[in-house]
Amino acid sequence: MRAQFKLASEVRKKILQKVFSSSPEREALLKKAEPLIEEIANEPTVKRLYLAGSSASKKVAPSDIDLIARRDWPLSNAESGAFFDKYAPYMPDMGMVFKPEEKKAPLHLITEDSLKGFAPKEYMKEGKKRYGENYKWLRIASILAALEAMRVVKKEKGKEKDKED
Repeated sequence: MRAQFKLASEVRKKILQKVFSSSPEREALLKKAEPLIEEIANEPTVKRLYLAGSSASKKVAPSDIDLIARRDWPLSNAESGAFFDKYAPYMPDMGMVFKPEEKKAPLHLITEDSLKGFAPKEYMKEGKKRYGENYKWLRIASILAALEAMRVVKKEKGKEKDKED
């Protein structure tokens, strides 16, 4: 049985809203993709989920939301197949082509399988080259993200309390 230390949905939504509130284009993108992001984050085999690509940069109008899903290993063939069958339209790196109507959201899902030999460090290096040295992935599903989110929420509640006083 896999241990599940997932970020609460409400906290993930706050994080995503904060990241995507900088422009109307980003808000519209999140509105289309948020239900699917939540679905992927709640997959039993997903242990970490990162926001990556231009959606994790300061780009005003990214064309899609890039997610990197780190999954529990080893996966059974059934688990791996079920995940792929469900999310294949969002995984163009796997070499399959889907019609736009088969995609419910502007999302690009990346998994260890689809990195095609790229180590996460190399993928990060490419991101820094494209988006600048301050580029980093944002964890939106993991125990560390949950702890960081709780710290941020407590800090915000402290500010609200100070305003009331």
